[in-house]
Amino acid sequence: MAKQMKKKVRVPKEKQKFIPGTEPPKIKSIEDAAVRYVEFRDRRTDAGEEEVKLKTKLIAAMKEHKLETYNFDGFMVELNHIDEDDVKVKKARAARD
Repeated sequence: MAKQMKKKVRVPKEKQKFIPGTEPPKIKSIEDAAVRYVEFRDRRTDAGEEEVKLKTKLIAAMKEHKLETYNFDGFMVELNHIDEDDVKVKKARAARD
């Protein structure tokens, strides 16, 4: 029987400090832009997690009603079964005169 090895706990090294007077310059415009970017990125990833949950509910509803396509209020919902279940929601094309 193979021996089970204990996982070593890594203790992060303390961040090296700068010698007084050798610190990198602080550029406020870069710091502000970076903070705004990180905030936006975090909101986007949170929205992505919510999108996955809502998409799963939509797939379940389409399967429950045994529908491959569904049209309503100018939208078209398509259920695809190629590799794994997927759903697409598109704006329906307007009828030409």
